[in-house]
Amino acid sequence: MARTVRVAPRNRATIALAPLALVLWGIALWTYVALSTPAGAAGQEQFHDVHVELYAESGGQWYHVLIDMFVLDDGSGDFEAEAEAARQSMIDRFPGSLVTDGSDGVAIENYVLNGYWWSAHGTSWAYNDAGKPGGLGGEQAAMSAGGAAWAGVGADFSFTSAGTTTAGTGACGGGGLDGSNTVGWAPQSGSVLAVTCTWYGAGNPAAAVEFDMQFDPDWNWTTGSSPQVDLESVAVHEFGHALGLGHTSASGAVMFPSYSSGTLNRTPGVDDVNGILAIYGAQGGGGPT
Repeated sequence: MARTVRVAPRNRATIALAPLALVLWGIALWTYVALSTPAGAAGQEQFHDVHVELYAESGGQWYHVLIDMFVLDDGSGDFEAEAEAARQSMIDRFPGSLVTDGSDGVAIENYVLNGYWWSAHGTSWAYNDAGKPGGLGGEQAAMSAGGAAWAGVGADFSFTSAGTTTAGTGACGGGGLDGSNTVGWAPQSGSVLAVTCTWYGAGNPAAAVEFDMQFDPDWNWTTGSSPQVDLESVAVHEFGHALGLGHTSASGAVMFPSYSSGTLNRTPGVDDVNGILAIYGAQGGGGPT
């Protein structure tokens, strides 16, 4: 059972865990709650962000865990109950953890920075196709396009696709660090669409160490121009978290905290670009601004 404690947002270094060399673990989830209405029912599906912060122990070391979940508001009036159920489901993945409150990230204009960056102004990742949905084609290209979308905006940062790998995505499932950034497939709890787990250390900004990314294969993923759940759109958003971006309040941006099935949103918008420039600067322009 997780315990709830209160930690001041900007004074976490004062807690009893401070003597430990904390490595922070940021997790961003895209989450659905099962619909009670039939397919094709009228009304736009709305998804709202639910925030959970934990301190969790692994291998004798304590980690800071940030979890952002997208939960469906189906208009039934039960959103708070649905949100709490999704929140508790995530907390249950970390037995013995401490549930904290407070706000992480730094808001600048509309976008939010998660507080970490890749000091080399880029990082590589590889794809593990184990467990991918049957019949889905072009998924590696769609994921690669999701990462590459951030290289075409003029920022001094890029993801490099390193092909395929047999490495797992244990950074998202309690397996710890393995020195590889891996994107792959893994079943999630009932309402989770995708999850990105970024590990990083202390500092301002903190140096990112590793990320893994998991997509739940049970959803209707598509890679073409007539999407159901568009893999590339979701991948662009998840890679945005991996590079250090939180959510934005700018509607239409790829880092906006919602995704509607059947839509394509594959290109970073103005606010997304402002966010990555704030972290990495323009090409040839040095570090964070």
